[in-house]
Amino acid sequence: MPVSYARQGRIGLITIDNPPVNATGHAVRQGLMDAARDFAADTGADAAVILCAGRTWVAGATSRNSASPRRRRSCPT
Repeated sequence: MPVSYARQGRIGLITIDNPPVNATGHAVRQGLMDAARDFAADTGADAAVILCAGRTWVAGATSRNSASPRRRRSCPT
């Protein structure tokens, strides 16, 4: 999975690890949704931080995903 959730103390860590530039393809977007749900269910976490593995922050969407049909997205509440 290109996105993981872990907790350090009372802080939830949502890590994007999608080399080489942490592009936000479908798997990353789905992973972010899943990690947000994990954080919401984690009663031991007071806050969450989104970070990227490697040396880059999110570099944008991959071009192969821009040609695919749009999917209806819903954000967790």
